[in-house]
Amino acid sequence: GDDGNLVAYLAEDSEYDDEQARLAGIQRLLVIAGYDVGAIDGVDGPKTQAALAAFLKSRGLSTEVVSSPNLFKTMVDAAQAPSPSGLT
Repeated sequence: GDDGNLVAYLAEDSEYDDEQARLAGIQRLLVIAGYDVGAIDGVDGPKTQAALAAFLKSRGLSTEVVSSPNLFKTMVDAAQAPSPSGLT
């Protein structure tokens, strides 16, 4: 099994549309990774933008990954992997 691995529950409130639910999932992953997004609310505000940019930069990921269909897998993998800069 995958015992000991980080598990992120990405099920969000049902009133979210797809884009909000996706963004809330991103926010949740950022929080798990130690970034401050303000609130997990499915709203793409400046704090979320800054946290996502910092996360991508710290993991050496391109901002193009944000529009990719496997963004979540990329983020989860990156969140579990040590940062290349030696910081975790």
